[in-house]
Parts: sequence; structure tokens; C-alpha cells
Amino acid sequence: MHTHMNQLAYLITDSDKFFYTTDGGRDWHSLSAPSPPNSFGVAVLRFQPCSDYLIWVGNVGCAGTAGNCWAEAQFLRDNGQSRNFIEDYVVNCDWARNDEHLVDWMQIIWESYRNKQGSQSAFGRDNVLQLISGRDYFDKKTKLFEHVIGFTKFSEFLIIAEVRSLDHDALSTQADVGNALDLQVSLNGRTFAAGQFPPGMHPNTHAYTVLESSTGSIFLHMTMSEWPNLFWGNLLKSNSNGTYFGLSIENVNRNDIGFIDFEKLVGLDGTVMVNVVANLAEATLSRSKVLQMQITHNDGQ
Repeated sequence: MHTHMNQLAYLITDSDKFFYTTDGGRDWHSLSAPSPPNSFGVAVLRFQPCSDYLIWVGNVGCAGTAGNCWAEAQFLRDNGQSRNFIEDYVVNCDWARNDEHLVDWMQIIWESYRNKQGSQSAFGRDNVLQLISGRDYFDKKTKLFEHVIGFTKFSEFLIIAEVRSLDHDALSTQADVGNALDLQVSLNGRTFAAGQFPPGMHPNTHAYTVLESSTGSIFLHMTMSEWPNLFWGNLLKSNSNGTYFGLSIENVNRNDIGFIDFEKLVGLDGTVMVNVVANLAEATLSRSKVLQMQITHNDGQ
């Protein structure tokens, strides 16, 4: 289903053929896509909030035992009848705008590998991901960041995990040698500010998870205890522009694959439930957590 227009829907096949409807499923039409759906775990379709414009990410050069196989992003109009190339070797490609991040509705943002040669599945950490912005439907391209881990959108925030070189060498590639991890936040898709964190809780030294944020602030779980110990961490909340983070509650539970015991209740603004680890000292020895549910009605203030 189109995420912004409920009369539009698409059926994707394992070939370069797809089906679409513009009347809620009463009539279906078939078209050839620019390429078969990608096999790299990248979202195949991204929907423009204000129209039927699409981003399609498919496989190129992946038939049979081809040695050079990569993900290619294309911009589709008229439900796919008109198309234009965006970029090769992409990992994520999306519209900058959503229902609350009210930026340029023609802006597209994508992550793609700097070295665009060979098979994408064989790339290692020496081939870094760059973050590129294309305004006026990617016609005006700007490199936002030289080295990123990824980006996401929550509410009015565009959030980037940037790898910053400590020696200011823009060509540095190793994320764990001379580099630091920063959280960059933007409200307009063009200018960014680095997140500021409490002492001892910087993303460079702790794993973090950006959580559902829909009330004018970013919630972030910062892991403070991890393998070989049990996992838990602190829940941080940002100010209204997403740049200054303060401690909301400590010892919030997470599991070993990064899922956080955190739930915002739909329709009840400001109501959040979390599970905290209530037996920190014993859990370290017994390897067994005792969880206690806590709830806030003021959005974790």
C-alpha cells in the first residue's frame, strides 16, 4: 500500500514486472520495472508523500553467476511509466520529506558506496558509505557526509549516524581506528547539528538505538551494560530541535539483538511504558533479570 494515498497499491513480483492499482484494488495494471527487486535487503519502493512518484531500488547485473551485482535506485513517475536513474551501489534511498518532516518535497537522500566497482555483496568496511542529497529530484546533488553508518526519519527529525575522522582525514576508512561516531540531526534536510550527550554517554563509546519519536523530541536508548554481561541501558530524551540529550530513566532493558522494552501508546500523547532491570547487582552474578514496568504520562520529563 502507498503509505500516503490509500487508493494506490503495488504488487511486486520476483521479476521486473509489477502491478499497481489507482482505485483501491478494483482495477490492476501491469508494468515493467527498471530492474528486478533488489536482493540486498534495501526497501524496493519508497513513496513520495505528495504524489504518485516512487523510488525503485532493484538488482543490476545479478542474473545467473554474474560477478558484478549491485543495487540501483531509480525515480519513477506516473506509477512507473516514466523513470530516471538516481544512483548505483545504494544501501538506502528515500524521500527527505514525510508527513511531519516538512522539507523540500522534491529532495531525495541516499546512502551509496564510495567505490562503485565490483559486487556490492562483497564490499567490506574499507568501502565507506557516503550520504548524498539530491534536490529538484536529484538534479542538484550534494554530498552531506563522507562516511555514515545510516540514516532514519522520525517525526520532524532526519537523523544520521556519522563516522567522523579524529585526524580530520576525509579519506580515512576504518571506523574503529582514529574515528568517532556522531549523531547528526536536521530539521530541514540541509543543515545538521551534532547531538550533545551527558558525560559518559556519547555514541562513540556506547551502542545506541533511536526509538519511536512522535512528540517533538527524540528518544534514544544508550546501552550501558553489554556482552559478556547482560544488556540494559539508559533512556535519553532530546530537546525540541533534537540536539541536546538528557537522562530520562536509567537501566531500561534490552535484549542481545538490540530490541528495547519501550512502548509509546498510540493515541495517548506523552504516555510511554518501559521495563527497567530492578536487580542490577544480582543480575550480574545470576545472569537473570527481574524486570519492573514503569510508565510515564508526561513523555518522560
